[in-house]
Amino acid sequence: MEKIKMESIIESLLFVWGEPMSVKMISEALGVESKEVYRVLLDMTEKYESNQRGLIIRRVNKSFQLVSKRENFAYVEQLVRPIKKKKLSQSALEVLAIIAYRQPVTRGEVEGIRGVKSDKVIEGLINKGFVAEKGRSNTIGKPIIFGTTDKFLEYMNMRDLDELPDLDDFIEDFSQLSQWEKNQISIDDMEEMDGDRVSDVKETE
Repeated sequence: MEKIKMESIIESLLFVWGEPMSVKMISEALGVESKEVYRVLLDMTEKYESNQRGLIIRRVNKSFQLVSKRENFAYVEQLVRPIKKKKLSQSALEVLAIIAYRQPVTRGEVEGIRGVKSDKVIEGLINKGFVAEKGRSNTIGKPIIFGTTDKFLEYMNMRDLDELPDLDDFIEDFSQLSQWEKNQISIDDMEEMDGDRVSDVKETE
């Protein structure tokens, strides 16, 4: 298949799909090898950036998404109906930061760092799609381990976890919350569960 034809089809697929689309999905739709599709996607990404278009192709891990340029948000906002936004609670932000920077991590390790029960907060983050179970630890009892998701990367406007900001900025400045708001994320307030203090604080690396 000619490259220009591939680009046309890929552009249509990304536009219709809306969400991040994996290279594998695009490859299967085109009937073309993944490596070739990936090269075309990278080339398209550069073209969108260099041509100063209103849309860009954003990479999210091994997926790609067609999105509007952030610099145009103020103009887009005037057109669309405002969405009611709610910030993450303090406890939810703390747990999300711990999981993001220490993953894969168990609930016990999260509670050891915070010093409070965190099961309900983790459950809330899972329900919102920011956190997911990633398997089980090899330690005694084989507890479930958790990590962040592609949805987390998408809303943070990051390609991968290597682009995580400095931890102090994440916690103290809440800079990523404002970035979430710019992406028009509507997040329900999560139940803040301080609970009883964990008596036996587990040491974590």
